Amino acid sequence: MSKNWFKFINRQQEQDCQVVTAVNAYYYLTGKTIQYGSPEYDELKELAGAVRGAASRIEKVYNKLGIKVDEKYMFLSDFLWKYNLRSMKQKVKRTKYPFPIEMTCWHKRTGYHSVLIIDHCVKCNAFRICNFQEATTQQGWIFSEDMYKIESPLYSGNDGINSDKGKRWRYRSFSIKNKT
Repeated sequence: MSKNWFKFINRQQEQDCQVVTAVNAYYYLTGKTIQYGSPEYDELKELAGAVRGAASRIEKVYNKLGIKVDEKYMFLSDFLWKYNLRSMKQKVKRTKYPFPIEMTCWHKRTGYHSVLIIDHCVKCNAFRICNFQEATTQQGWIFSEDMYKIESPLYSGNDGINSDKGKRWRYRSFSIKNKT
């Protein structure tokens, strides 16, 4: 990973974890930072509706930042298998995860939370996660067996807002929108 770890937002003061995740994904994809607490960040927080609770309009933040959701899956391992377009029965194994990936998780101290997975160390099977200091090292690393313990027991996607035609998901990947 070529991004500077210290430029990612790894803290929050309010209920704006989804906005933090979106801004971190924006930095990962573009290299452009938005400082936490800046007027630009506060505008994104207001746009998402995260000032007074959950970010119910987070898609508006994605549109403003120019990022899009690519894939949604129930399990992180599903990202390593991509269906071949010629034959829906044949799967092609990827060699790397398509970072950045948002994860919906649950922790006894924070409750439900949105974090961004930005790196994977194959040697020790650990993931680097932004904005989750309660469960990671200071540099954001967590072993995969510990990460699966904080995986959300509930699924997103049945509310019609964040759904992909009713597809349930815990994980979703991001990319930059093509300007047409």
